[in-house]
Amino acid sequence: MDNDWVRISADSSFVTTTAFALALGAIISVQFGGALAATLIPLIGAPATVTFRLLLSSVLMMVLVRPSIKGHDPTAWRMVLGLGLTLGAMNFCFYQALARLPIGVAVTIEFLGPLLLGAAMSRRVRDGIAVAAALCGVVLISQALRAGWNELDHLGIACAATAGACWAAYILFQREVGKHFKGIDGITWALLLAAIVVTPLGIIYAHGPLTSPKVVGAGAGVALLSSALPYSMEMMALRTIPPRVFSVLLALEPAVAALAGMLVLHQFLTAWQMLGAGLVVTASIIITWRGGRPGAHDTTG
Repeated sequence: MDNDWVRISADSSFVTTTAFALALGAIISVQFGGALAATLIPLIGAPATVTFRLLLSSVLMMVLVRPSIKGHDPTAWRMVLGLGLTLGAMNFCFYQALARLPIGVAVTIEFLGPLLLGAAMSRRVRDGIAVAAALCGVVLISQALRAGWNELDHLGIACAATAGACWAAYILFQREVGKHFKGIDGITWALLLAAIVVTPLGIIYAHGPLTSPKVVGAGAGVALLSSALPYSMEMMALRTIPPRVFSVLLALEPAVAALAGMLVLHQFLTAWQMLGAGLVVTASIIITWRGGRPGAHDTTG
C-alpha cells in the first residue's frame, strides 16, 4: 500500500511538473514568435506580416483541429464573429506596435488591457493599488519621464494600448465562445475569420518579396510559434493546472518578451524600463492570484 501511494504521488508530481513546463513553453513560444515576426516586419511590412501569421496559422489549425460547423445556434456564431474581429484587430495593432517599439515595451503596454479588466472584475482596493503600480511601470518602460513628449513614439504606444484593449475584449468573447464550442473549435473558427478580414489589408499594404523562401519560411515559423504550438501546449497544460494559476504564469509574458527581444532582436531595455516591466508583472500576479483576471490565450505574439 505504501509503495502504491509513493508511486501515485510521484506520478501526480510528474504530471504537474509537465503541465507547468507546457504552460511555460507556450508563453516562451508566443513571445519568441513575436520576436521572429519583428524580423519579418522590415522586409514586408506589419500588415503583410500579420497576414502571414493569421493565414498560415488558421490553415494549420483547421487541418489539425478540424472544428465542427454543425450544432451551433446563431448566438454562438455571433460570438465567434466578435472574437474573430477582435482577434484580427488585436494582432494588427500589436504588429504595428512591433514595427515602432521594442517587443518588451510593446508587450508590457499591451498587458495593461487584461490587467485592467481583471482589476475591474475584482473591485478590490488592493487591485486598484496594483493597477496604479502597473501604470507607473508603463510610464517607466515607455521612457515618458526621460524623453521629451515629442521624442516618444506616440503611434507605437497607441497601437500597443489599442492591442491591449482588444485583448481585454478578446478575453470576454473567448469566455462566451467557450460556452458554445468544445475544445478550441471556437478559437479555430475565429482565427480563420480574423485571417479573412486582415488578408486584404496585408495584400494592399505589403512591400517586398512576399514569395521569397526567406519570407515564407519566417512566416511559417511565426504561425507555428505564435499559434499552433502554444495552443496545443496550453490545451494540455490546462487539463492539470487551474486557470487561476495559469493566469499567474501569463504575468511572466512581459519579462519573456524582453528576453526574446534581447536574444533575437538585440533590443536591450534600460534599468528603469526593466523596473517598469517588473511592476507590471508584479501587479498582474497580485490581481490574478485570488481570482482576478481570467485566463486566456495570448494570441498577439
